[in-house]
Amino acid sequence: MTGDPRNPDAVGTPVGFGDMVWTQRRWDDWQAVRRTIEQHGIELVRVLLVDPHGLLRGKALTPEALEVAMRHGHTLPGTVLLKDTSNRTVYPVFETDRVLDDHRLSGIGDLVMLPDPATFHVLPHAPGTGVVLADVHYPDGEPVAISPRAILAREVDRLADRGLAARIGVELEFHVFRDLRQGLAPDDAGMPGSPRPVELLSGGYQLLNDVVLDDFHPVVDLVRDSARALDLPLRSVEAEMGPSQLEVTLAPMDVMAAADGVALLRSTLRQAARRVGLHVTFMTRPAMANVFSAGWHVHLSLVDDDGTNVFASDTADRGTGTAEDASDGATDDVADEVLSATGQAWLAGLLAHAPGATALTTPTINGYKRYRPHSLAPERIGWGIDNKGAMLRVVGHGPATRIENRAGEAAANPHLLLAAQLACGRAGLDGELTPPPPTTTPYATGDRLPATLRDALDALEADEVLGAALGTTVRQWFLDLKRHEVARHDAHVNDWEQREYFELF
Repeated sequence: MTGDPRNPDAVGTPVGFGDMVWTQRRWDDWQAVRRTIEQHGIELVRVLLVDPHGLLRGKALTPEALEVAMRHGHTLPGTVLLKDTSNRTVYPVFETDRVLDDHRLSGIGDLVMLPDPATFHVLPHAPGTGVVLADVHYPDGEPVAISPRAILAREVDRLADRGLAARIGVELEFHVFRDLRQGLAPDDAGMPGSPRPVELLSGGYQLLNDVVLDDFHPVVDLVRDSARALDLPLRSVEAEMGPSQLEVTLAPMDVMAAADGVALLRSTLRQAARRVGLHVTFMTRPAMANVFSAGWHVHLSLVDDDGTNVFASDTADRGTGTAEDASDGATDDVADEVLSATGQAWLAGLLAHAPGATALTTPTINGYKRYRPHSLAPERIGWGIDNKGAMLRVVGHGPATRIENRAGEAAANPHLLLAAQLACGRAGLDGELTPPPPTTTPYATGDRLPATLRDALDALEADEVLGAALGTTVRQWFLDLKRHEVARHDAHVNDWEQREYFELF
């Protein structure tokens, strides 16, 4: 690999690319990538974008082609950002000259992936292979507004304009099954294809059982190796409550690193597991007896330019109040003891816009099977002090003060989920909102979260603050894709209907 990509005359730079993208940091990151490629004998690098559903799509390039892509980008069909979860293109791209009011998305025109060298990693399960995430542009160099990484980057920048940055800790649950599929018949193909047959790796309820965790030891090794290869700050791997269920936790990171990390970790774990006859799924609630739902708990704190946690309460005698005090008129004192005024405003923003944000934290039809009372998943909109039944749980003190949002599903698009958190919290700051009293009865008090994806999409469409944060085009794009998914679900005759009506009538 030779040459200096900062020289736009080397190949002939399309409008919008070339010197414009070569910041010193990007150049230094690229030099580190080149050294790693040479040291590890990398023969192919997967250049991938994040699609609307948090899945990774792209192409495997040779190192020589990657170097060209670093200068000029690499093309792929624009419909990768226009598909629902079945891989169906939602828009009639051959029947209109404008999609989302943009002529560049019609006719399956090309988009350009511009690799972000800071995201390069060597894949642990695929010898001689690296991976790098890419930002998405039009051929003229303009960023594509509906790229999930771009959506999150805009929210990060808006927060930075206030002198603030978010730190994100991750708790991500998933299931691991033994894959029993022997082959693929033609009937197994489709949009989508048929699910693979599987069996459990553990039985019964197992929360934090060390013997069960030892049964998972090969999977634990995959998690450890994958996180290490992706430079993720792995904290723990735990046996979760349900059979064949695990949880992985990551220490706090900046927002984009957390979103990129979750997207890469989910994809890497699924690939590594398949190589050893296992199936990892982040689907919320698989259709199996006795399974527990899988969620994604987001721990969020804000820091200022000095790195100081601005959620930390200034009250010296923190801890003297309890949530029960709220019923005695001590609501303000209780909130003051656990959060600063900034933290309270952020908390109030998350609560005020929870219905619309739910479409982004729980973007699948299946995800709403998780919102059940007394299930350690939220059912209502509210907050509590270290209460695991509340949607928002305030936990920690001092530099560790944070708000845990327990509403997310494990399958959520990480960039869109975190963008929603920043937009809602920022709205709370802008409006100087104040939260209601904390709850000690999270399944009995407070408004209910949307019960279905359809309800959540309607709430998102009605939320003017979230609409302004996302932008008209982005919100309409998301609504179109997910409503197409809902319509396909509604048109399908399912097992419940067959069982309920076929004999009865």
